[in-house]
Amino acid sequence: MSMGNHVTLFGSIRATGDITIGRSCTIHGNLISSKGKVNIGRNSRILGKITANEIVLHETAKTEGTLAGPNGVTIERDDIEGFNDFEKKLFYGFMLLEDI
Repeated sequence: MSMGNHVTLFGSIRATGDITIGRSCTIHGNLISSKGKVNIGRNSRILGKITANEIVLHETAKTEGTLAGPNGVTIERDDIEGFNDFEKKLFYGFMLLEDI
């Protein structure tokens, strides 16, 4: 199951495979994948629990429930190593514009 960007869902998602949530999404429910991986994109917010074999969260994503991932929970960070101050501002500026 794959969800686009800037989506608000009032309810839970249950799947047997992978679940991918795009950027700036809000889920008012649980994410449950019985056999797959759950991937949460930048600036997304999950207001329920996340249960999957493996969970990948972007560093700016927020969850208000529990995380249950027997194969691990990974925090994904932006790859800005080696950027100077101007490049960092430019990168994050484009990220903010992308969310509008």
